Amino acid sequence: MSSPKTRFLLDEENAPRSYYNLLADLRTPPPPPPPLHPGTMKPICPDDLVPLFPKALIQQEVSTERDIEIPEGSGSAAEQGGLAEEGKAARDVEYEREKEAGDD
Repeated sequence: MSSPKTRFLLDEENAPRSYYNLLADLRTPPPPPPPLHPGTMKPICPDDLVPLFPKALIQQEVSTERDIEIPEGSGSAAEQGGLAEEGKAARDVEYEREKEAGDD
């Protein structure tokens, strides 16, 4: 039997305004190595990610800033569209499966 899930729903005034970037506070030099490009097996650069991810997401991933501002309109998967909608649909399906399994 799976453990119960808890959801926290925040109104807009209590929603976070920035992400916390853990890498900015890591004190162990050197920083973690960059991921490798699967085709070249060389370190991946931001330009390699452009066909896959929105520019704002790439900037977040390569940032060394401690706090990364959450872009306007990022409040819900429905507002983001594209991949976010697909991810939301997959989570909804998974949630329904877990719910049905718990009803047995």
